Amino acid sequence: MKKHILLFFFILSTASSFSQTEKPIYKHFEKGNSIIGIGFSPVYSDLFGTTTEISIQDGSSSVGLLLSPSYGKFIEKNWMVGGMGFLGYYSSRYSYNYYPPSIGLNPPFFPAKNISNYFDIGIIPFTRYYFMLSKRNTLAFFLQGGLPIVYGQTNYIQRIDFPSGQQDISSKQSSLTLKASLGFGLSVQGKFGSIDTHVSNLGCFFSFNKLLKSNKKA
Repeated sequence: MKKHILLFFFILSTASSFSQTEKPIYKHFEKGNSIIGIGFSPVYSDLFGTTTEISIQDGSSSVGLLLSPSYGKFIEKNWMVGGMGFLGYYSSRYSYNYYPPSIGLNPPFFPAKNISNYFDIGIIPFTRYYFMLSKRNTLAFFLQGGLPIVYGQTNYIQRIDFPSGQQDISSKQSSLTLKASLGFGLSVQGKFGSIDTHVSNLGCFFSFNKLLKSNKKA
């Protein structure tokens, strides 16, 4: 959670500098407007086994991508309702020497590898309310509540290279989670849309959003 808060305040300070240089007065949050966006999460949460990461070290590696497409519509000024999807995959590998149970001073060992694969898919209907933080409407704080449902699957393989051949020991787990989600975020408005960050028990998500203006005339 500490990492989430540090990321949030870093973006807040960056966004504040950005908002001071913008001249237009944006009206993104007017009733009837919509946004469509795509986001990603760089940290783990209690709902996902997947995350966006690339890490390569001596004897181990991990790679993953957790995406979150979203759509929202303003039913009143500053008040949005919408939906967010989740699709993630993560794989990690760790190489080591396997020592089978034996008796003796110099027990034999064999090259081994642990492979873990994670998959997540889910959706959350949500509602947000925005509070403007600048006169030009370039910066806003929002509160968000929702009810996410997430299906996750984990595949674990222990692979040992014996002289007689390769041996795999595998196991699989799956879960279905439904729980309430409450969080907050920061939104930076620009000419074509916004950049958002959102922190909750879902984790920390960054998203890029395209503004779809209402055809209604004010």
